[in-house]
Formats: sequence, C-alpha cells, structure tokens
Amino acid sequence: MQFQTDETCPKCRKRVMAVDIDLHPTDPDLAVRTSYCADCGPVSSSSMSIRPAQVAVGMKGRQFHVK
Repeated sequence: MQFQTDETCPKCRKRVMAVDIDLHPTDPDLAVRTSYCADCGPVSSSSMSIRPAQVAVGMKGRQFHVK
C-alpha cells in the first residue's frame, strides 16, 4: 500500500513524498512502514502491529484497550 503524508524529511526538511506499508518479512503480526523523500529516497522505517487490539475489563467494569 502507498499513502500520501504530511511528514517532513528528517534530512532535508522537505515534504515526504509517500509512505509504503508492507507486511513484515518474518513476523505475521507486524507491518513495515517506510517513508520516502523525493530528493533523499527512503528516509525512515518503522514496524507497527497489525494485530487486532485486545479488549480487557478494568476496575469497576470499565473497558480499556491493551496494546
């Protein structure tokens, strides 16, 4: 998948051209997010969970999301 973003390049401070999100090569619960600058190329990469959030019941019956 490819997305437009409002991020800035950490190297040249220009607007980042696009962000790719691909499945992680070895972990099925992760995706790799890579930002691309038109001038500098790939400038940052991070992993993010694609596993559905778990819901747990907290004190006094309130619900909260566990990450």
